[in-house]
Amino acid sequence: MTYEPTLIVEDCLTHITELSHPTALTYKEALSNPSLKIELLDLLKRNYINTHQVNPAANLTLSEWESLLLDGQPDWELSLVGLTNGSVSSYITIFSSDQASIEIGWMGLEEQKPASYSELKQLFKKQLELFRSKGVNTIEPEIDTTDYYACELFSFINVTELESFNTYRKII
Repeated sequence: MTYEPTLIVEDCLTHITELSHPTALTYKEALSNPSLKIELLDLLKRNYINTHQVNPAANLTLSEWESLLLDGQPDWELSLVGLTNGSVSSYITIFSSDQASIEIGWMGLEEQKPASYSELKQLFKKQLELFRSKGVNTIEPEIDTTDYYACELFSFINVTELESFNTYRKII
């Protein structure tokens, strides 16, 4: 199931108690560095495959993943990459809907373990502060029940009270 609530930035800031991520770059900054670009594309692909087990995108090359990312037209200034020891360790991809609201799309971590989720929340805190400074009032996350990163990041929401979109796989 997929949930797409509209959330108020200030309300989200009250739920994310972690400090802001200490070492974050915008997608524009990260993608201008050749080694960080490869690390980010590789991590995006690995996380997407892990959260979408039956999906033809799993077979794409890194170059095709780059095209997929670019075709989605993420916001290069609001999408963030977290670095640990100079390497990509987390990311949250933003797609602009309009001036006052944005869509939160892909997100992920280098390591999937409980302590790592704190890093994703730190990156989200940094992003929420950036949204506030840019005048963004609301966010629209996509929370798929198969995406453990989104489920953990937005665990402060009771999604069972929300309308959902159900996705089915046709068996031939």
